[in-house]
Amino acid sequence: MTRVTFGTLLAGVFAAVVASSSGSLAEPPNFDPKATAPMTGDIDTLERMATIRELIHLGLQDNDPVLLATAAQLMRRLPTTSITRAKKLGSTDPGDKLDTAQVIEFSVGGILKRAERFAAHKPIAMALISEVRRMPKARPGGGTMYLYKVAANSADEFEIVFEPDHRAAVFAESQDEKGSLGITVLDEGDNVVCQRNRQRPHVNCTWIPIRKGTFKFKIENPLDHPQDYVLVTN
Repeated sequence: MTRVTFGTLLAGVFAAVVASSSGSLAEPPNFDPKATAPMTGDIDTLERMATIRELIHLGLQDNDPVLLATAAQLMRRLPTTSITRAKKLGSTDPGDKLDTAQVIEFSVGGILKRAERFAAHKPIAMALISEVRRMPKARPGGGTMYLYKVAANSADEFEIVFEPDHRAAVFAESQDEKGSLGITVLDEGDNVVCQRNRQRPHVNCTWIPIRKGTFKFKIENPLDHPQDYVLVTN
């Protein structure tokens, strides 16, 4: 016959209470991978930025002037509205404030120069490049974005509040053509919402929060030298 002492009973009850208590206090992850939400203008802009950067990557990889010219065309059509600013943690670095229109025009000019290098004896590509050059330029003063520098083999940490049932998005682009960035997004319970490490100069995450919450995210630099990057959030 097993003898049960009073102390053993207390220990068992205490353990049960702690388990129950911790379970009730733990919040479920603040995102729903199956949820849907309308594609608003700011999200559409961030999604297009990610698409543009992918076209640039493929165009440079394949020496394809049509892909590069298409990327420039899409970039020139981007709206120049202001970007929601995330709070950088553990640093007094405010980031450099950039005029969105100037960033767009500088980028378009650089992309088209690359496209022209690959477009010799390719009349369709040259025609597309000429068409993009004739498109109306973005007007200065229409919006802002921010430029940061992440140290070698390090990460910058930010936080931002997102509302429920609306798409949340974070996009970061290295200004180093051969750069590489990673991103990790955590909710208020430190649940991993999104993680990307694509060995590419740009990374982006989108998700739909199920309640209002403060999310933290890290922009990670796996390289042995610092990287300047543009950060965009909605």
